[in-house]
Amino acid sequence: MKKRKSIKKRASSATKKETKKIFERSEIKPGDTLAVHQKGRSAFSGIVIARHGGNGPSATFVVRSILSGVGVEKIYPLNSPTITKIELIKSAKVRRAKLFYLRKKVGKEATLKAKND
Repeated sequence: MKKRKSIKKRASSATKKETKKIFERSEIKPGDTLAVHQKGRSAFSGIVIARHGGNGPSATFVVRSILSGVGVEKIYPLNSPTITKIELIKSAKVRRAKLFYLRKKVGKEATLKAKND
């Protein structure tokens, strides 16, 4: 016999699903803030600053975050089997495909305007 979740657990899991959306890998765009989960590693969250290779087998995306005052960029293969899930935290309005100018920005300057959906 299966155990039922308590009301508190069901309510908390419903709110988590609303705030973070798990989506297809082909939907990743520059300006999105993602949390990338990999096998055997903790999640890395940051802003997508570039995509390369379209949706092909060698396609990649670059995620940038500032950790302990140091800018860290990770390049992930789009079709990597080690990526267990990608969560969309928020989406921003951007006007270019490559956001390399964010490398020179620090603190509040590096924030992007939220997309109005």
